[in-house]
Amino acid sequence: MLVSNAFVRKIYQNDNYVFTIEWNDGKISRYRLSDLQKRCNCARCVDEKTGQRLVDPSQVQDDLTAKKIFNVGRY
Repeated sequence: MLVSNAFVRKIYQNDNYVFTIEWNDGKISRYRLSDLQKRCNCARCVDEKTGQRLVDPSQVQDDLTAKKIFNVGRY
């Protein structure tokens, strides 16, 4: 089992399409919102019992935007 002590030090929007996470280990990750949405595993996107994807990734628009991005809890 891989155990990680990484946590978010800072999260911020670069623009309406991309956000950046700075990790406590110094790594910096940039994510396009549409790519993240296509891979989302939350209960609204993937059935918790069957594992079936409920949102078709091909239907997620590449120009997906966010009004605000912020860190919540330990997700």
